[in-house]
Amino acid sequence: VLVPLYIYPTAESWEPLFSSARLHTGLDFVVVVNPNNGPGCHPTPDDNYMTALQRLSQLPNVKVLGYIYCSYGNRPSAEAEKEVRVYHGWTDQGIRIDGIFFDEVPPGLEHLDYMADISTTARTILLGLLVVIVYNPGIFTNREFYSLADFIVVFENQAAEWDSDYVRANLVALPAALRARSIAIAHS
Repeated sequence: VLVPLYIYPTAESWEPLFSSARLHTGLDFVVVVNPNNGPGCHPTPDDNYMTALQRLSQLPNVKVLGYIYCSYGNRPSAEAEKEVRVYHGWTDQGIRIDGIFFDEVPPGLEHLDYMADISTTARTILLGLLVVIVYNPGIFTNREFYSLADFIVVFENQAAEWDSDYVRANLVALPAALRARSIAIAHS
C-alpha cells in the first residue's frame, strides 16, 4: 500500500497509519514523507516530524520514502542530489529512509538521462540501505523508465477515471512484469 503522507504529524494525524501498520503486519506499507515540498532547508525535520518519523521507522512492515520533486525535468539535478543528502542525514537521528519518491517525473525519453542521473545518485548516497526508487509521472510513460525505478506511478487522478478506456488499454499493453511494478494513486 502506497501512502502519500503529506500531512503534518500532529498528535492524532498519523495515528491511523500507525494503527493500520500494527494491525496489518502481513501488509507492506510504502510511506512517502514530504515535510516541506522535500525535506526542507534544515538538516533535520522539526521535533514533531522527528518523533513521528522515529515511530514510523520502528515498524518493520513500513518503508519510508523521502519526497523529491523533479519539475518535469526542469529542476537542476544538483538540487535533487542535495535533498537526497538531507534525507540520508536523517538516518543519524534514528529515522529510517528506505528510498526516494521522485514526483513530477518527466515522461519523455529526452529526460531519461536526467532521471538516470538523479536515481543513480540517490542509490549511491543511500548505499547500504535497501533503496526503493519510485517515479511519479502520474501517467503511463515509456517502458525504458522501468529500468531506472523500482515502481512507477502510472495513474494519479480521480478514482472515477480509473475505469477509463485509456487506462484499461495502457494497462493491458504493459507486460505483466511491468504491471506488477506500476502504481495507481486514486483520490476524490
